[in-house]
Amino acid sequence: MNVITELEAHFGVPFPPGYSDWSLKKYTGHRKALDHYLRVHEAEWIPPDEIPHYDLGRPNIIPGLIPFAFSCAGDNWCWNTRVKNGDAEYEVLYCAHDEKLADRFAPTFPAWFYRNCLDYASGAFNKNDAGIEKARKNLRLWSERLSEIHPGV
Repeated sequence: MNVITELEAHFGVPFPPGYSDWSLKKYTGHRKALDHYLRVHEAEWIPPDEIPHYDLGRPNIIPGLIPFAFSCAGDNWCWNTRVKNGDAEYEVLYCAHDEKLADRFAPTFPAWFYRNCLDYASGAFNKNDAGIEKARKNLRLWSERLSEIHPGV
């Protein structure tokens, strides 16, 4: 049994297909696996095997949340499994660690990734030549990864 099947059994819901695909490709594992790890703007993956035990750092006042990543500020990205937007696609919430409520960020996992890429791109090109080249490299990679999980990209 793979880790996604175990997570789905644990939480009693299917996981978004894009996330499942990326996890099986090791994009969402531990940062130390740099040859596979997918860096995302303003997000650090919670390794899939750690998700069931991950502490949101505050009482979970919104039932049905499943955290999958966190920000450098300690805020969390979570699926709200009570709001389904397609087959195994849930709205993504931004759960600030010092707030009691969460903000809607995207309707699906691919939309969450795309919006993070856009946020990065909106500020990435006001840098020196090395920064611009790094931004281009990131955006090319992210475009390739997004096309793996979202048809028509």
